[in-house]
Amino acid sequence: MRTICQHVPKNTYLESVFGKTAVPIPSGKTTIVDNYGDGISLEDRISNVTVSNNVLILSGNELGRCGIAVDYSSRNISVDNNTIYGYDRSIHIETSTSVTVRGNKTYKSACGLYIALSKNIIASDNFIDGKSPLNSPKISEPGLLYVYKSDSVRIAGNFIQNWTNLATRTFAAKVWGSNVTFESNVIEHGPVFGYGGTNNRNRFVGNLFNDADLDISYTKDASVERNRFYTAKLITSYTENTTVTGNDFVPHPDSTYADKVIVYGSKGLIFSGNRIASVQDYLVDDYQNTSYTFGHNMLFRKKSTDGSRIFRYGNSSRNPLMFTAYPDLLKDEVTGSTRPLGTFVDSDTTVSRQFATKSITKRAVVSATTAATVDVVISLGTTFPVVHSILPTWTPASQSLNTTEVVPQVVGTHVDASGRVYEVKVRLTRSTGTGTTTNGTVSITVTGTE
Repeated sequence: MRTICQHVPKNTYLESVFGKTAVPIPSGKTTIVDNYGDGISLEDRISNVTVSNNVLILSGNELGRCGIAVDYSSRNISVDNNTIYGYDRSIHIETSTSVTVRGNKTYKSACGLYIALSKNIIASDNFIDGKSPLNSPKISEPGLLYVYKSDSVRIAGNFIQNWTNLATRTFAAKVWGSNVTFESNVIEHGPVFGYGGTNNRNRFVGNLFNDADLDISYTKDASVERNRFYTAKLITSYTENTTVTGNDFVPHPDSTYADKVIVYGSKGLIFSGNRIASVQDYLVDDYQNTSYTFGHNMLFRKKSTDGSRIFRYGNSSRNPLMFTAYPDLLKDEVTGSTRPLGTFVDSDTTVSRQFATKSITKRAVVSATTAATVDVVISLGTTFPVVHSILPTWTPASQSLNTTEVVPQVVGTHVDASGRVYEVKVRLTRSTGTGTTTNGTVSITVTGTE
């Protein structure tokens, strides 16, 4: 192991050792270095120290735990402008507070930066290259950048490349924590993993995911904002209150289509204001989501083989309680046309949301019929670009003709060329009983924005 010291500020510990060795440092504390060695180690309540402008190189036949380690309740530490090769973790921050990691370069490691059980950490403008790690990782399933059970962490302006798919599972970046802001980073290839039930209130803002899938499944209150996904998946399954806004989903220059957004079993998802180019049939593979809001998205159809829809299932029985805030738009560059994408087509649920809106009630009379189900189409006499709720009710003509219950259900709407709803289809289902006819009046109360 070779350590080159270009600059050692006051109170900085610089050492390259193997074995369990106690080394006194200027502050009077004692550092214990573990079995396979740290290049520079700060631990046991160290404070107000800067480690900067060092080069730490591990040879191919050697083992090293951490290039630079900050451990055990250390605080107010800066790790700046160091270059590190080949350690298990190039930079390791654990159980520490108020640490800044800026402008470092790491190479030949499966984990360039590890932030564990720490709080108030800033990691910015670092360059992490994972090509050809010298050794298999000693920590379980790391990321080139790895946040583990930490709080109030800002990861900004870092460049991550050359993720290596090793025998053990690894990631380009792994974000496990709460109140983590992952902002303005560039990830060139490899999975970004923010998956898990202990991850809350994390933000992914303004990043470039280039062939780098982002998975934030099983999280709460996450936001994915203003990112650019180049043939990269976004997976938000089984999340609660996730916001996906202002993102670009586009093909990589070497790819034909943008990749998918996968949304299964989520609650309270908002998918709005996104720009999408060249999808294969559809973008969002959605299933069994509730309280699902979408609108103001723009789909660009660039070539004749591109799809012309955003959602696989849309507002249907597969997605209960879906709700459209504003119409989506299709900009068809093949035909030169721009038109709203229809909404609330094939709906079979009542959707409720509070807005400053107008309500109207329309009715249709149903003559006596012995059919088990009857479909009734009711004209609204006006059009709604946005529908917030449709409430159907049934009033029998007389009890003698309707001794069994008739259940009304909205099963679809009709939209005009501008995407405005003008008719509602209601299905009347008579349950098994003694009655033989359906005879009465079906009413719908529609609430929406004219």
